[in-house]
Amino acid sequence: MAKRRRRNKVKRRTKWQKQKRLQILVSALVLLFAVLAAAVLAIFGLVRETPEITRPSFPHKYSDIVEREAQDNNIDPALVYAIIKSESDFDPNAVSAAGACGLMQLMPDTFAWLQEVYPAERELNTTEDIFDPEWNIRYGVKNLALCLQEYPQLKTAVCAYNAGIGRVKTWLENPEYSPDGQTLTKIPYAETAAYANKVLRYYEIYRELYTSSSPESALYSQLQETLL
Repeated sequence: MAKRRRRNKVKRRTKWQKQKRLQILVSALVLLFAVLAAAVLAIFGLVRETPEITRPSFPHKYSDIVEREAQDNNIDPALVYAIIKSESDFDPNAVSAAGACGLMQLMPDTFAWLQEVYPAERELNTTEDIFDPEWNIRYGVKNLALCLQEYPQLKTAVCAYNAGIGRVKTWLENPEYSPDGQTLTKIPYAETAAYANKVLRYYEIYRELYTSSSPESALYSQLQETLL
């Protein structure tokens, strides 16, 4: 009788262990399916996010201001157009949930600070002039130039435009995100990572649509290396 009870106990334990292993296997398969589904959705989401690659979809709006400011700050105009396309889709009245304003989505405090560093010909009203394409693009390009000056690596500079120069500096100091202190191999903010990829993609498109026959700029060469 005792032997039979032991055998039954062993059988129950073995059955419980098999059920437990099956539960773990099912859970692992469900998790794997969820990850794969998320990856597929992300890929198709990126495809849908990219508009039709035509000049009407990627316009040269405000070209007189963009070309002038880009030249004054030694920046490829295609990069400025890519930033504007990504930030506001050329809506001068755009306001983000965080409070960024205008074509190049400047925060009011950043706009005011840039005026102190680069005084305008007249005193500006931040509340109103931040939406004026003339001033928004001028100081947006100045801000972009500062990011590129601080971080010559293009993708890092684009991250700085989105997340801030100071925050990117802390990322570069973290070996988990940057093994050499200069290049970001991992971007801890998903929003910034998606933003950087979008800007670089739009930059490539603008170059292809408008300047593919002209000599490559140093920034475009960096972009090509990034995409390889």
